[in-house]
Amino acid sequence: MKGICADPEGAEGICQLNTEDLLAALRNLKEKDWTPKELYERWSRFTDEQLTLGHFKLAPETGELGWMIVNLITSCAEELKDHDDLSGYIDYELMIEDLELAQQGGKKKEPRSWRYTDMSKLENIEELDDEEFQVMLSAREVREFREIIEELISRNYPEAIYIKAYSCYVGDRLYKNNWKMSRDLLLRLMDHPDVADEDKCWYANMLGYIYYYGRTNRGRAQYDEAARYFTIGALAGIHESMYKLADLYIAGNGVLKNEEIGVRLIVQVYRESRDEFLGGDHLCKFADAALRMGNLYRDGIGVYPSQETALYYYLIADLAIRLRMEEFDYIGDTKVAAAIREELAKIRGGAPEKKHPRQMITDSPFILREAMKEGRLAEIKVDRLKKGIKLTAVRVPGFLEQRAPAVLTVLPEWDYCRVVDKVVQYAYDIKRWEMARPDMKSFRANRLDTMQTKDGQTFYVFFRDDEWVATIQAERFVTNLE
Repeated sequence: MKGICADPEGAEGICQLNTEDLLAALRNLKEKDWTPKELYERWSRFTDEQLTLGHFKLAPETGELGWMIVNLITSCAEELKDHDDLSGYIDYELMIEDLELAQQGGKKKEPRSWRYTDMSKLENIEELDDEEFQVMLSAREVREFREIIEELISRNYPEAIYIKAYSCYVGDRLYKNNWKMSRDLLLRLMDHPDVADEDKCWYANMLGYIYYYGRTNRGRAQYDEAARYFTIGALAGIHESMYKLADLYIAGNGVLKNEEIGVRLIVQVYRESRDEFLGGDHLCKFADAALRMGNLYRDGIGVYPSQETALYYYLIADLAIRLRMEEFDYIGDTKVAAAIREELAKIRGGAPEKKHPRQMITDSPFILREAMKEGRLAEIKVDRLKKGIKLTAVRVPGFLEQRAPAVLTVLPEWDYCRVVDKVVQYAYDIKRWEMARPDMKSFRANRLDTMQTKDGQTFYVFFRDDEWVATIQAERFVTNLE
């Protein structure tokens, strides 16, 4: 074809490119067999200088197919200009076939763009690990996507290998659950030169679960292999790998028994996932970590045994798993929830869940301490009432925080566990109330200390670091538990 990839200098008016022109151009491109750099230089000159400037335009008869082919080659030329060759990326044969069929009227539907390049095929399978996306696919589309995946796997593309590995791991519309296939594909990814180390750590985590539960060994656990792969994941900071590796160390399965390492791993996951959870990420692994913290206190592993402390953590785990399951259906979450409920039932000794009162009356403002845990700075608003004072504590965002984490309030004696944005305490029968700046309607503090007068009366002092900001002494403190 004379117009494309030539220099149409002196062309009068605007040349229209019809189907014949495109076919000629594709046949020329196939015959030339240019390197990516050569294709980029010639094709981009045509598109930039001729199509963009309006010397050429596609005739109406070419339809969307013409523009699709031109745009496809243009994007490939740009992305592949520094590659060694075009093989596997641009398929001129299929483009020519589709154009010929369209010209003969035998192509009623536009062909999928993924037919022409590996890049576009990879783009089209990106969302296949999303269950919601899979639900929208027809049976025909599922078959077509399988064909693409198998083709790309045959050419060793890690993206396609992972999609099939994950599908076989969970069992979905693309592939039925097949643990051996999933394991083999994940092992292939672990040895793949084009897979980033960060991704390999996540694949190792999946392999750890396969071996831990004996998925490919007739249900008999392969703890040595599980420990190997969970260690890889744990070193990368993957919480699932960390607490599963902790389970192995505490039980002495696949590794030398070492409760100290196991406890340390669980505590680390608990603290990190708690921060994520209170920051609004309910999909984190806080429930799993809290369950294990409860187990440590239940059995006295690395800590003094305490049923009350165990209940404290089980209540947190129960709240965390319920919020997680409301947002997403993770594999195994029903089992996690059942394990938490079982521990709660055991610790309650068959007694029903306690019904907490609408109000809790105490002799200290200990609820306010929840807002200042671990030195968190809180803004405490002061409202004077007819018979007392209302104190409302809201955490102040820290450095680089867009929002402050929520407050976790747990009252084991009442089976009470909530995540709140503010803590409210009412003080009545006040004997003493002082502020460093009496004119202020609020103050900031990150510590609340308990002190006593010479005659043994208790009062409470707010500090910001080591600076005194307020003092309160009252007969009763009331907290609403609604």
